[in-house]
Amino acid sequence: MTGSTKQTIHKLYLLISAGIILHGTFLVMTMGGQFHPVALKFFTIQSNLLVVISFVQSFAVYNRKCVFRPYLAVSALVSITVTGLVYNFVLVPFGGAPMIFSDYANFVTHLLSMILALVNYFVFERKGNLTYRHMLAGMIFPIVYWIVFMSIGGAIDFHPYFFMNPAYIGWPMTFVWFGIIAVVFALLGFSLVLFDKRKRVAHRVNT
Repeated sequence: MTGSTKQTIHKLYLLISAGIILHGTFLVMTMGGQFHPVALKFFTIQSNLLVVISFVQSFAVYNRKCVFRPYLAVSALVSITVTGLVYNFVLVPFGGAPMIFSDYANFVTHLLSMILALVNYFVFERKGNLTYRHMLAGMIFPIVYWIVFMSIGGAIDFHPYFFMNPAYIGWPMTFVWFGIIAVVFALLGFSLVLFDKRKRVAHRVNT
């Protein structure tokens, strides 16, 4: 496969994937035929929209240098991966959330979007450009999300997930859950950057 052919396929992949994820997210937000603004408060919706924005940006600046592209890409990839992992391994077994194949929109937003983001990185993205600064920047979004809803959740009587509800599980367990998920985020980001660095070294050796 020539470089230009792979680039064309990658561009199509970005657009089609962004369309599929946006469609699934839209269906979640319009269940019952009505738009539900409260859905925007959930990390699932925000992380899916972040992937859409990342894919569209990657398409728009393709083959052009963009300082913010890797930061956004890492943030989106780590966020959507944790969304898929937390939903399937925490919310389904412990929080009573519907199984992943309960409906199309649920499948797209809690599994397919994660797969599409992972495939985009491992199959298409150029390796060797990520640094630990990108990893740390990728942590900003979920940490800010947690801080915001821990600060105002009680005031607006809204806690997006059971592990972010001190009234339900208590403050000690709330911080324990935060620590667990933060570690998962950090490990994913660290592993991603480490993999990227090794790919760069391997490329230099082979060339």
